[in-house]
Amino acid sequence: MSPIALYYPWRHFQLDFWVLEALLTWDRVARLRPAGLRDVDSECIRQIREETDFILDITPSPADLATVTAAFTDLVDAQGVPLAEWFPPLGGLDDARFRPPFSQNLHGGGVPYFDLYAGPPTPLISRELGELLVEYRVGVAHRARSGEHQESSWIRVPNRLGSIYLAALADVVAAGNRLALTTDDPRMHRASGALDRLPDLLRGMPLPGPAVEDPTNAYVHLALRAAVDFEGQRPSPTTLIRFRERHRDQLAVFHQHVAALGEELQAVASVEDITVAHAHLESLYRSTTKPQLDELRRTLRGAGIETSTQALTLKVDVNAAAGTLLGGVAAVGGQVTLAGAAVAVTVLPYLASKFKARRDAIASSPVSYLLAASRMPSGQNLAEALRGWSRGRGGL
Repeated sequence: MSPIALYYPWRHFQLDFWVLEALLTWDRVARLRPAGLRDVDSECIRQIREETDFILDITPSPADLATVTAAFTDLVDAQGVPLAEWFPPLGGLDDARFRPPFSQNLHGGGVPYFDLYAGPPTPLISRELGELLVEYRVGVAHRARSGEHQESSWIRVPNRLGSIYLAALADVVAAGNRLALTTDDPRMHRASGALDRLPDLLRGMPLPGPAVEDPTNAYVHLALRAAVDFEGQRPSPTTLIRFRERHRDQLAVFHQHVAALGEELQAVASVEDITVAHAHLESLYRSTTKPQLDELRRTLRGAGIETSTQALTLKVDVNAAAGTLLGGVAAVGGQVTLAGAAVAVTVLPYLASKFKARRDAIASSPVSYLLAASRMPSGQNLAEALRGWSRGRGGL
């Protein structure tokens, strides 16, 4: 499983909540977004961009564009049928399922066409393919006439053609850069294998296919949601950012755990019914990941400290302290200083051993990341979290 995902098909994320969850799932998420275009990211996304390296804006390479251009050109040359017959006239009635959101088009969302950025300097469509689409009357070339886009060129195409093109482009970019494909817009064509299915996609033929585009990605989300009640917790962006930085290593280990399930997850990739696919993933979670998570919890409870804050209310065995020479002197003489020394000699090593047992258990478990995520504070600062925790345990 690649720890880095490629978001498609849009230049901007559509759901803040999806990005916050992705913070706990991926090491980084790339998106195809040329520099210099209008920034319509939300405040939440801007905060993530400023405080982390999570969001990676990339552009397709000339080789990526050439690959997609060649696929479209070969298809058009082989058809003998005008490409325009597969699509409605530009600006006419088009399939609303593929209507782009506001953040995609130069002039706002809800319009019956796509604007594909043609540069300069970093286009999302090659000059050759843009000219081909214009020649076959499924594209219109235009230039921006106002604002920061006034020097840019665009190719305007019907909705379905635009979504198919971006899916094929994402397929090529992901394959060339070892990225996992992910999206927050389930309306779009699944990008995995889109280039190979290009003829049928362009004709609008119904395509049998797997219900889950990437079962590995789906499994990570399922396991995370099983551990974290996102709807109930609603952790703040700041909480998630801090958690992500603190637990990077554990996330990497968890990715390795999921990668080891590759054979079982690959079997899910052929399932065509979404309900059945999720049932298979849930069954795999219950038989593999959940038992390890339950065992980690039992181990930490056995070690005496299940969470770091639990040390604040850890009960110390006073009789064990009194059994030492310093402890006996402190008990007989009633000297506070000596009693404090006894605590230092007996209690601190005791606490240290408990913490070491906890660290060892966490380090040896491939699912410790899920446990850490389940204990994340939700919209509270540390003091509030500790006060709420201590009230539940009878005070400090």
